[in-house]
Amino acid sequence: MFAGTEFAQAAWSRTVPPDFSRAELVSRLGEIRAGFTPSPLVDRMFGEPDFLRKAAYSSRALEWDLSRSALVEAFRGLEGPRFSPSFAHTDGTALAIVVAGTPSRFGVDLERADRKISAAAFARFYRPEEGTFLRTPIDHWVLKEACFKAHPRSAETIVADYVVMGISPEGEFDVLCTKGAPERFRGVIGSVDEYRYALATQASI
Repeated sequence: MFAGTEFAQAAWSRTVPPDFSRAELVSRLGEIRAGFTPSPLVDRMFGEPDFLRKAAYSSRALEWDLSRSALVEAFRGLEGPRFSPSFAHTDGTALAIVVAGTPSRFGVDLERADRKISAAAFARFYRPEEGTFLRTPIDHWVLKEACFKAHPRSAETIVADYVVMGISPEGEFDVLCTKGAPERFRGVIGSVDEYRYALATQASI
């Protein structure tokens, strides 16, 4: 998955450390953010959202702390002119990846393996011909969500726009975004503890 890049690093976060300081986390995010061209995505990924300023420590705030802590950890020790970061969080757990030295974008998604997806919801992003390549609704979701995050124009698409076209003998999926100009992605799916995750990156048409 990371072939052709200089370096890739992942970080896994399930709790914040006892000495956790949000002020330090926000400061570190700001330092990293300064190396990126400003954009709405960069603002969302590295900026401090308004809901953190509320007094109550909500589950939403905990997810933010976990995901951004993992993101900062994934940046640790990386150097290079270009970075592709992505993160996902669910159920009090976060996973982040950072790939250095590549112009391509990467995406990651994470979900509990036993998460239930209703038949009605599944029908909105599934196509019958894809059943040959993927076994469970969760695998469909994490793969397409990772591709969505890797898309340079993700704001113009939805998960249902991504179609699994095939799988290589090595287990790498070929996914096509059918919205607008064609964009192809390569993806892999794996497990860690009780979670399923997917990594995806842009591929040439």
